[in-house]
Amino acid sequence: MAKQQSASLFQRDLVKTALGQSFAKLNPAILIKNPVMFTVEIGTLVMLLVTI
Repeated sequence: MAKQQSASLFQRDLVKTALGQSFAKLNPAILIKNPVMFTVEIGTLVMLLVTI
């Protein structure tokens, strides 16, 4: 019987790709296409300024 390799959730190449894509999706030009997420981002920025 062949031994199966367990796939790790935190493989270096997967994490690097996911991290890069997550920051790319914060671009307001991309978020404007999704009004709910755009509103959340604007609200987050406003609350960050209020907190500071």
